[in-house]
Amino acid sequence: LNASGGAVIIANTTLTGNVTFNVTKEWIYNFTLWSTDLLNQIGRVDVQFSVDMSAPTVVLNTPMSNANLSNGTNVYLNFTATKTGGVSQCQLWGNFTGTWHQNYTWLSVTTAVQNYTTLNFTNSNNLWNVLCNDTSNNERWALNNLTFLVDLTYPQVVIDSITTTTASQTISFNSTQTDTYGTLNTCKYSIYDATDAIDGTNENVSMTCNSNPNSASVSAFATYKLRVYAKDYAGNENSTNLSFTTSQTSGGTVGGGGGGTPPAEDT
Repeated sequence: LNASGGAVIIANTTLTGNVTFNVTKEWIYNFTLWSTDLLNQIGRVDVQFSVDMSAPTVVLNTPMSNANLSNGTNVYLNFTATKTGGVSQCQLWGNFTGTWHQNYTWLSVTTAVQNYTTLNFTNSNNLWNVLCNDTSNNERWALNNLTFLVDLTYPQVVIDSITTTTASQTISFNSTQTDTYGTLNTCKYSIYDATDAIDGTNENVSMTCNSNPNSASVSAFATYKLRVYAKDYAGNENSTNLSFTTSQTSGGTVGGGGGGTPPAEDT
């Protein structure tokens, strides 16, 4: 028994029946068997075989771990499988319907090249992985299952109250932001004058979500519009606005602005 490169594994061994032997390396082997009868006539047979003990390496490309997606239509699930000698087939597994099961099979896989399929999702928290094997049926999963969130829901924003003080251009306001499916990421506010132009530096001022009260100053005694925005980790953004007036002769509290209408497209 010779291995690729000429290494002798078993040499001139006499066999008296069936025999088994072990090899430990992924080589191509040449097995030669001679048989001699009582008349010293020699028969010979040569067999070549290979040993393949390594499974493909699988990498999940996208969606990445803990990704937040705001669009559930035609979501690409990409992976790369690599194996010297080639990859036979791969299977997509996930809990997309509520139970862990096989969702898709790639019957033709090019080694070291990204492969993909697309699926549609509603609001869901998803777990996925890919299992690949080679022609020797060595199989392997990607190292870890990955999760991704599909969040199609916009945050809700309520301006609970705006308080003005007599002869002051500084206001105090309370607001509430909620996200029924995802997680809030950022909140901000802007203040507009009567012409819908930004008042001074009050444009996209960052604020901590649901941290109250907040204060802001306007440039004159006049009527303004406060708009509060909230965005979740999937990129869904919503806002609402409420008008208030600063005056040299009066102050007070207004409230009740909330909800907002999400835009037709994610922003």
